[in-house]
Amino acid sequence: MLYNRGNRRSYDNWARTYGATGWDYNSVLPYFIRSENNTSPKIVSQNYGYHGTSGPMGVSPMPVPDPILFVFQKQMNSFGIPTLDINGANQLGTMIYELTVKNGIRSGTGNAYIDPNPYPNNLHIMGNSLVTRILFSNAMGGGNPTATGVEFRRNGVTNTVRASREVIVSAGCIASPQLLLLSGIGPRDHLQSFGIPVVADLPVGNNFQDHVFIHHYYEVKNTSLINEAIGPTVQQFYSFYVQNTGRLTELPNSITFFSTSGNDDPNWPNAVIDTNTYNVAQNESTILAGYGPQYQSQWADFWRPYLGKQYVLITSAVYRTYSRGTIRLASTDPTAAPLIDPQYLSDQRDMEALVNMTKMLFYMTMTGDFPNYATIFPRPIPGCSFCADVPLWKCDSYVRCIIRQVADSALHPGGACRMGSADRTDTVVDPQLRVRGINQLRVIDSSVIPELANANTHAASVMIGERGVQFILDGLNGMNMG
Repeated sequence: MLYNRGNRRSYDNWARTYGATGWDYNSVLPYFIRSENNTSPKIVSQNYGYHGTSGPMGVSPMPVPDPILFVFQKQMNSFGIPTLDINGANQLGTMIYELTVKNGIRSGTGNAYIDPNPYPNNLHIMGNSLVTRILFSNAMGGGNPTATGVEFRRNGVTNTVRASREVIVSAGCIASPQLLLLSGIGPRDHLQSFGIPVVADLPVGNNFQDHVFIHHYYEVKNTSLINEAIGPTVQQFYSFYVQNTGRLTELPNSITFFSTSGNDDPNWPNAVIDTNTYNVAQNESTILAGYGPQYQSQWADFWRPYLGKQYVLITSAVYRTYSRGTIRLASTDPTAAPLIDPQYLSDQRDMEALVNMTKMLFYMTMTGDFPNYATIFPRPIPGCSFCADVPLWKCDSYVRCIIRQVADSALHPGGACRMGSADRTDTVVDPQLRVRGINQLRVIDSSVIPELANANTHAASVMIGERGVQFILDGLNGMNMG
């Protein structure tokens, strides 16, 4: 629900470095705007030319942000970091997120675009169905193979549906590369190891990317700075379902963009601090279920003073990453999960950026006025130790230890069907999202991203959908005109 597009240079780099012609920022901005129905007159008027007000997906400011978010924002301002619209002309600053929420309800691609079905005469939505492979003609003959349809399972029965024009794969950043691999599109050696006939030898599953973050936990000294805890209570359910208001309509969160030392372009931030409010579970066993046995007793001591209470969760994260992983098949069974090796922090530049950002976070939250309102939990992260002689922002051993102990996925994966110029050997789809060497087959989702934007992936994924649809419409119009 966090609406965050990313920096203009991210998209310019798609075009400049990867040959994704037509995907520079000025070219994709109209598709961000086309999808957006921004309900904030202030944001729209102050950032003219960057926001849409008539698109299908609602984008709204948080109605009642927790006061601690404003305290944090003021702390950032005291370090010279401006409050601004991160989706406007500049990104280097701080903002309480706008949310993909409309009238108090999450505005996702499902309810924004196809629920209820706006085109019942030519759009057939089928649930409980799993596409198992793409079908081709001329798959082993001379010339390029042609996608002719898909095979899918529904309620244990295998079915086939044929395509008269194109097959569009939009199964997401994990399932799209998996489906291509199952269908014979991917690295030759990998496919042959499973006995899958090779339709096209392409680097499907390479270039997998994600963002990495570290959680830091802060105790709030004055509970009036945090809004009512999410129960959920009967009153909260009533406010949500009857009035579309209240705590169940909100996601308390702010973001601040930074450039760490060594970042090649200070105006293209590579790291962020996210600030959220959270509830600690009442039950200790519920919390400990997420940790391995080695440090469970230490984690129990860590959380015990805060059971059932609220706290501020502040994260340091790297949003421009150099590490690349892979997606590979674990089995020819389409229901089996693929093998994902993200290779987090395998590139030393990512590790050093995360160390740098975490030290900056500690300094900016443990000096100035902010410690009067919130302080980091007094116990070290289990498995790590504070330095005895220097503050946390100078304690290199602790920072590197917590990264090893609790680094986590930001759940922003993408890139395993990389887009780029058709003459590159490291791409899967061309700039019109057509699979190289295959007729009538496109991939339209975040798997085509050449390099993750320095942002959450939701807004970019919707933009890719809008852009991909336009390619299809342009093709149809060209056929009709012909």
